[in-house]
Amino acid sequence: MEASRKHHPLHKELTAIVGDKFVTDEEFALWSVSHDSSPFPGKTSGIIVLPGSAQEVSEILSLANITKTPVIPRGGGASLFGFPTGVPGRNIIIQLTRLNKLIEINKENMTVTAQAGITTGELSARIWKEGFHIHTVHTPLYSDTIGGLLAGAGGGGFPMEAASAGCIWQYVLGLEVVLPNGNIVKTGAGSGTNIFREKTFDRVFSAPDMTGMFIGDGGIFGIKTEVTMQIVPRPDVFEVGGFVFEEMESLWKGMSSLMNIEPLPYSRIYGMGPEGFNARTGRSGNEWALLYGVLGYSREEVGYKNELIKGHRTFVWVTPICCGHALMTWNAAGFLLG
Repeated sequence: MEASRKHHPLHKELTAIVGDKFVTDEEFALWSVSHDSSPFPGKTSGIIVLPGSAQEVSEILSLANITKTPVIPRGGGASLFGFPTGVPGRNIIIQLTRLNKLIEINKENMTVTAQAGITTGELSARIWKEGFHIHTVHTPLYSDTIGGLLAGAGGGGFPMEAASAGCIWQYVLGLEVVLPNGNIVKTGAGSGTNIFREKTFDRVFSAPDMTGMFIGDGGIFGIKTEVTMQIVPRPDVFEVGGFVFEEMESLWKGMSSLMNIEPLPYSRIYGMGPEGFNARTGRSGNEWALLYGVLGYSREEVGYKNELIKGHRTFVWVTPICCGHALMTWNAAGFLLG
């Protein structure tokens, strides 16, 4: 069987950069990258190249600039928003999944540095084993690459703890990015902007915040090849609870009331309408449910937070949901626990 049809005009040049093993223009391979996870129609590209370093990404982009060839960066293919059309049959797909190394977990400064092609699932799991937690996206949960996640809509999206932790972008401390002209830059207050600081443990301490311009950019401003993010000690205790309301207005008042507690005692909060609540619990009424999740470092801490929520009586509920029932409903809703 022929290894490659080699009909793309830049096949020889791209092979010289990354090696023959990491270049293909086979029809079946091109079909596999013609879609992401969005409902938008597929787009035909001309060739796929898998770089193994930022330097190889730089050389590919320099070649694309010289030859005026459109480039489309691709991570895990889990985007829900589609990708550019470019010039069908001519585009270079830069598949970044070879850049999948976890470079360092800095326990002292509580940061992690990884190549941008590592999946959020692997990154989270490896950090978790070391006793730490990282805020990664709620959906898609495991298959998204960290670089694709940060390039996507919503500035990196929302973590599981979005109700209390906010958006993911604020936990990004620095990036290594290959600009469209092939130049490699580093953002954040680390070695890229301060020659006397080897590690990146702050985003803007001694430099302008250039990191933000590359978050949510769709890869247009540059291709992310390395990411440094803040991590936190791993919370090992998680409990859920909830309340049932007669109508949506009461649910909203209850949720709004809990949002005004400072500091927030819950890590996750979620409202559910009658249709979803009935489907997940076997009920047949017209009730609305408010579910919350509490993370902590001890049973005592979580218990205290639970009591704080239950004792916040500025709203009136119909029935509190017991922990076991709430846990079943939470799992049925598709949320990851722990």
